[in-house]
Amino acid sequence: SMSRVHHRPLLGHVMQFLSGRLHELTGNQAAFVCNTFYLADYQLPTPMLRGIAEQVLGDLKTGVLDIHALNGFLKALTTRRFLDITYMDKLAEELMSDFYIGRLNQQLCMRVIGFWATKRMSHPALFQSIISLYEPRDYVRSKDLVWLFSHCLQVQYPLPEVYVQELLNRIRSDLLYRKNPEGLVEALVAFVIAKVYPTDLLDIALGPNFQSLC
Repeated sequence: SMSRVHHRPLLGHVMQFLSGRLHELTGNQAAFVCNTFYLADYQLPTPMLRGIAEQVLGDLKTGVLDIHALNGFLKALTTRRFLDITYMDKLAEELMSDFYIGRLNQQLCMRVIGFWATKRMSHPALFQSIISLYEPRDYVRSKDLVWLFSHCLQVQYPLPEVYVQELLNRIRSDLLYRKNPEGLVEALVAFVIAKVYPTDLLDIALGPNFQSLC
């Protein structure tokens, strides 16, 4: 297959073609375009990103935006220099609606929180609505709990104590540090920043035999 470099001239032509026609696309189509350029590592100009974002918001308001399209759109915008507080407030309002909030799966819940966190922003009402959808034990992968904990901590959103305790219990009972010692270090850094000091785990990480596990 051709490398991404070889695709860039073609993507440039596609971008120019679409830039004046975004209003003709549905939100689902616009989200697909955004994710395609993201996967190709092609930076779209900010005005075009804003146009795509408006089309996506329009489909959200009418309830026709596909959840998978929303996931790809947020994934793409997470890594781009897109920060519009007014738009993000409107987006949060739609995501908290009765129609959408119950349709968010775990992956999309984390995607939404990650999107806000990478912009160094929190939306307490949205975060609370999302976190209340699942119990900590519902998260199959422990690293997802670490990820969620770290992102909430990053924007100073207090994750409920039950999540912190669940993560600690998993690390201790599953011996996560033996399977993934780097993951233990990552989790401990988050704990310390949150002023949670699991001394037994800290002793393991600072012990003389821990480095041999890495």
